[in-house]
Amino acid sequence: MLAAGQAVSIDTGLVEILPPADADSAWVVQEIQRSYPTQVDVVAVDGATLEIVDRSDFAEQDLAAKLTRWGIDLHMGTMFGLVNQIVLFLIAATLVAMILWGYAMWWQRRPTRGGRGPGRAPRRGPLRRAPWWGVALVLLVALGLGMMLPLMGVTLAAFVLVDTVVGWVRRPSAGEGVTTRSAAS
Repeated sequence: MLAAGQAVSIDTGLVEILPPADADSAWVVQEIQRSYPTQVDVVAVDGATLEIVDRSDFAEQDLAAKLTRWGIDLHMGTMFGLVNQIVLFLIAATLVAMILWGYAMWWQRRPTRGGRGPGRAPRRGPLRRAPWWGVALVLLVALGLGMMLPLMGVTLAAFVLVDTVVGWVRRPSAGEGVTTRSAAS
């Protein structure tokens, strides 16, 4: 089976050979090389005649299929070996640090402290003071991330919605003046 596959398109040392599920099925010889360049060709071989009855070459797949394969291999840390794994570790460590830092910032500003702490939270509305192209860039990046990572997009949209509602509820009415703290208080 391996020799029949190698005669067609199987040209890597990392292969998986699967026996047929029943008497009418073919043997499957597939490459499992996940590093770059990706080699994941598959051939189906008739066990009786050793004739190739079907094949799938990675080079002939469309761009979406290739990007999916590469994305999975990058995510699993198999694409570029140790370098990919180190990068994934650094990303994970950075995410953990950001989460812990976020909880530490919340703890310092929590409402039960009676206003004591490192200072007031920043004022709302920085996007209103930003240039139009900056706002457009932020929206395009958020839209792109939301399309590529739908769960993150839904979460981001929910956060923006909740933040907008909180800002609308906390906004002073037209008759009220905005009070500021004096330096003495």
